[in-house]
Amino acid sequence: MVLFPLPIGECLDLEIPPQNFVELPKRKNYAINSEIKSYLEKERMLCLISEAGNPCIADPGNNIVSYAHRNNFEVIPLVGPSSILLTLSASGLNGQNFEFTGYAPIKRTQRNIFFKKAEKTILESKKTIIFMDTPYRSTNLMTYLLESVAGNLRLTIGNELFTKQQFIATKEVKDWKKLLQRKNISLERAIFCLGAPEKR
Repeated sequence: MVLFPLPIGECLDLEIPPQNFVELPKRKNYAINSEIKSYLEKERMLCLISEAGNPCIADPGNNIVSYAHRNNFEVIPLVGPSSILLTLSASGLNGQNFEFTGYAPIKRTQRNIFFKKAEKTILESKKTIIFMDTPYRSTNLMTYLLESVAGNLRLTIGNELFTKQQFIATKEVKDWKKLLQRKNISLERAIFCLGAPEKR
């Protein structure tokens, strides 16, 4: 089995007939269906492709990879874009000690606890906390975040990577607040990295 990020497939100019693609059943939490099992048993190889990003990293696919390991398939990860790691590497924040927490909580009370805990962790350990939200909640998440944490913490936003709308910027929280007062920032597919104040 090969974990195959889609942009690599495009770069290699692979011509794969549409009938050779099988979509993971989202409604069943991306469970492995009989079609995938049958194909693996027959062909002994399968390429797992993500529509954007990297399979199994904040993207589905771990069920298939786990199945492959259980059934003694060789699993070969290929280098590909992960918006999480790309945003971190372009942030200027601590990349030696970081934590990806997945999707931020939705409910206001839980979000408040989440951000206060993140702020405490950052100030005590200098760790970078990475999180995300769905496209239609990202802008609201940023607004709430800016109201919840210390103004001297640094926030990186990596938005719409690999598109014409891409931007990656790191500013102190208080500077993001000032920017939002002057300019409307629309966030779609955004990664947030929150880090310690910069030593000057």
